[in-house]
Amino acid sequence: KDDILISSTTCDTVGDYTIHIPTDTYNIRASSIGYYTQTIPNIAVIYDSTVTVNFQLNPTTYTISGYVYDRGGSGVGGIVLNLSGYTTKSTISDSNGYYIFTELIRWQNYTVTPSSYNWSFEPVSRSTSVLAGNITDWNFTGTPYGYIAGKVTSTLDGSALAGTIIEVLKDDILISSTTCDTVGDYTIHIPTDT
Repeated sequence: KDDILISSTTCDTVGDYTIHIPTDTYNIRASSIGYYTQTIPNIAVIYDSTVTVNFQLNPTTYTISGYVYDRGGSGVGGIVLNLSGYTTKSTISDSNGYYIFTELIRWQNYTVTPSSYNWSFEPVSRSTSVLAGNITDWNFTGTPYGYIAGKVTSTLDGSALAGTIIEVLKDDILISSTTCDTVGDYTIHIPTDT
């Protein structure tokens, strides 16, 4: 009453509560860990009767945000970022590379994974098993992809060599591989390098 605590109690296992207080008009407040506090004002308590005051508390929510950069540190727009875990959402990085997921329920698990056919990312994804506050630094660095394409034929008669394995190596380390299709054509999608 008048922002002075008169009485308090704890809900039972099914959310029910009862408070015994003198007749008067009160503000009734409910608070629970992981939820926003709610106050219902001007509840008149009448002698020898029960006044029912029910609450529906909204869970505390947080955000996960960050940037998508290229290897030079410039923001990359137009990258799809997928959120998975307790809930599933997608967003797209803006022209500065910034992205944000809002209204994420506290204490839940979430993973953010950038996705683009034309880019690879480091790290591949970021995860938390318990979201305990806003996360503002889940950044990703992207490397654009390039393409190598061609056809493999026999020197004997010019026929297509379907099933030929094409490999891309850098410093004798296998970077990517593919197999020629039925007419000898292939395309390999690989990160660009300097």
